Amino acid sequence: MSIEKRLHPRIPVNWPVVILTPKGAIKGETRNISVGGVFIFLSEKPKFGENFPILLKPYEERSIAVVGKKI
Repeated sequence: MSIEKRLHPRIPVNWPVVILTPKGAIKGETRNISVGGVFIFLSEKPKFGENFPILLKPYEERSIAVVGKKI
């Protein structure tokens, strides 16, 4: 068993997500989330600048709009 070295624990989730780029939307899946970040799996590698809009969809009728940075 490995020791967790992260400052904030990650919580596993399975939320649809949409990344908005100048060339259109890219759909993906949020795999885990913490106070300090979100792991998003995308089917294609986007080409965009440092900051970009993200739409997380934890529920069908509710979404969370944030601005993210690829790291």
